Amino acid sequence: MTDTALQSDLIAFLQENGWKRQLSKDGRVVRFQMADPSLSKPVSIYFTPNSSEPGIERAQLDEALATIRQFYGISFGDLRHRFETLIRGGSRVGLHPRDLVTSRVPDRYVQDDTIEMSVASSMVAYMKELVSGAAIAEVVSTTDATSAVLRSAKGYVEECRFGHTFRGSFGFQVECPLYEAVQFDLFGVEKPLGRKISERIALAMAAVTDAFVQEDLSPLIHSPVSARMCSDLADFLEESGVASFNLGVFFDGGLAFQPPARTEFDVTAASVPMLREAAAQLEPVPADAPVNVVGRIVELKAAGIPLAEDDDHKRSIVIQWDAPEGRRRIRLDLDPHQYAEAIRAHEAGLHVQVRGTLTYKGKRAELVDATPLNVLD
Repeated sequence: MTDTALQSDLIAFLQENGWKRQLSKDGRVVRFQMADPSLSKPVSIYFTPNSSEPGIERAQLDEALATIRQFYGISFGDLRHRFETLIRGGSRVGLHPRDLVTSRVPDRYVQDDTIEMSVASSMVAYMKELVSGAAIAEVVSTTDATSAVLRSAKGYVEECRFGHTFRGSFGFQVECPLYEAVQFDLFGVEKPLGRKISERIALAMAAVTDAFVQEDLSPLIHSPVSARMCSDLADFLEESGVASFNLGVFFDGGLAFQPPARTEFDVTAASVPMLREAAAQLEPVPADAPVNVVGRIVELKAAGIPLAEDDDHKRSIVIQWDAPEGRRRIRLDLDPHQYAEAIRAHEAGLHVQVRGTLTYKGKRAELVDATPLNVLD
């Protein structure tokens, strides 16, 4: 392929992938721009198609390819493969293939494009837990749950991107990258992990809504949903306090795939008891047991005025405890006086001690019937 033909194909490729084309006043220079929120200014690529200057065409091509490689964060070999595949028309997959998992709270919780901090923080935490739970369930469904396998699933989750969407209502979205999408589309190799994860989430949410409507656990028990996914969803609905929220899965259309019949779901807080029961059946929880917990406070959570005696809002802490069977995070509710002590211990990095009964709500460990919190100076 000549430099002129390659330049022509590259220009067409940039236009097809959303780069904005601009022409100089004299018509000699073509500029393509792409805005990126993470950068202080747009990324630009320049061409002078009819220039007579020796070597400029090759130099501009090399610079354009290097810019695209850096912008999308891929290796030169991968860029060359994808680019040549695309300009041949052999694949519809773009340079940044990804599926989207979105969440949205009802408009009644939104004021001037904002929501309460407690709801937002719960949504952010849940979106990560949702993708993480689906990733772990997916990898352990085909192989043993070794440490290396679990690390690979968690590593994939860390490479997902997180963003805000739905202006006018309010929500968040997670971009699940589809690595090896071109190879799957062209040669039928194994489906990308990201697509398996987003598909599992869609099927699991369909099972959740079906089970609730039918008042029957069967759709949950015989579906891709895991005990962890049930518990995480129940935790989110309880902690956020929202009566309902919308969750959607949007599949990248460039990857040849027959998506599930349903991709948007309305989940209500009324489904929490059903989710707890399903989690218990999918993975029975340990029996309650008396424990002596010694550790550091790693999380404080309170609403209202935390230290006010007449404020009946919930106050809780999480203690990181090195239990005999391994490190665990234990949640404990406190009164205002005890919460003040917890703040002091947390700020000073001091250990605390408390005795009580260890119980489980889904996968979350809580301490009930506890003695007063003792700060170990």
